[in-house]
Amino acid sequence: MFYFILIVRCMSLMLNCYSFLHKCFLLLEAKKLASQYQKEEEKCNSGMETCEEVREKAEEALSA
Repeated sequence: MFYFILIVRCMSLMLNCYSFLHKCFLLLEAKKLASQYQKEEEKCNSGMETCEEVREKAEEALSA
């Protein structure tokens, strides 16, 4: 009976450990995705700034 209780407790600890590792993995994946989205946002913002600069120069050239 003692060994059965010990095995059950050990299995419970293993499940808790697995659950913790799974949550860590999900958190790392979320951070990785957030980083990728941030990089894409920076590229987009940079492209918008370039587009605005070109538009302003074109307007200046047309008004001159």
